[in-house]
Amino acid sequence: MVKELLKAKKLLESSAGTLAVVNGERNFVSHERGIKPLLGLLRNDPELIKGAYIADKVTGRASAWLLVAGNVGMLYTDVLSRHAAKVLEDSGIPFEYGSMTDG
Repeated sequence: MVKELLKAKKLLESSAGTLAVVNGERNFVSHERGIKPLLGLLRNDPELIKGAYIADKVTGRASAWLLVAGNVGMLYTDVLSRHAAKVLEDSGIPFEYGSMTDG
């Protein structure tokens, strides 16, 4: 696992958050559920997620599209939907996951 992605994963675990972002010296953790944290970042701080390493609890298709829109560098997620995996693969965003679901 890439060092920065591992840092994001550890940040997610240690904070008990739902989403963690690592981009250089900047870190961000959210405890909001669903796509809310990604939407907020795209609206309020799009430079934070551009090229960033993201750790997420659950990533579905809608989240995957937001990650593509934000031009993230790499994703780790505990649970990934097959639909989200397809979106990420087609967009060239590298990812790692704990388990995959059909949902």
